Amino acid sequence: MVRSKAAEAIITIKIITPTKMKTIIKSLILTVLIAGVLSTFHLYSQNLSYGVKAGVDLSNWGGKDIEDADLDINPGFHAGAFVETSPRNALSLESGLYVATKGFKSKELFEDMDLKMRSTSYYLDLPIYAKYNAPGGFNLFAGPQFSYLLNNKMTVEFAGEKEDEWSTEGANRFDIGAVAGVGYRFGDALSRNANYDFGLAKLGKDDDSKIYNRVIKVSLAYRIR
Repeated sequence: MVRSKAAEAIITIKIITPTKMKTIIKSLILTVLIAGVLSTFHLYSQNLSYGVKAGVDLSNWGGKDIEDADLDINPGFHAGAFVETSPRNALSLESGLYVATKGFKSKELFEDMDLKMRSTSYYLDLPIYAKYNAPGGFNLFAGPQFSYLLNNKMTVEFAGEKEDEWSTEGANRFDIGAVAGVGYRFGDALSRNANYDFGLAKLGKDDDSKIYNRVIKVSLAYRIR
């Protein structure tokens, strides 16, 4: 018996789980947004400025389901490249692509010995900022950030032994957040920035735990053009 194309389509749709559908939708939205950003930068291609940026990340987890947990800041890093439209105008648009670490640290007593845990997640961050460049070199910026989880390392230290485990099982690979910050430009090349990343997507893929990324970033940028 030969299946019709309609029947094959129905079978295909049935095997797409809700989780897969969410992933497909997120991928489509991200693709559209990236295309929109690239189109915008193409319009301003004659006045584009670009460079490299790197700095320190001070990350932790936040949310209702983690309020009572005794978690500490996990220091890390971010590094990548940025592009900005018309940086000498009062208003500009900035985006970039960065590798960034996020996570937490914790320390507690277990059987009268210290149990230490550190979760370090490696993300690919794509922020899109609307930027106000004030006279005197100061600037304010805010906008969304789209992130993709590359990998996660959980480090456990107990009784003099240390073990690392790399895994993304059970994790939500896509994150979206709101970013706001302030910067100062030293002449034409160097600038300093500080911003806060407020994660909006739950870190767990299939559970209802309300746990999110929270990150303070301090960075130094070098403008090539």
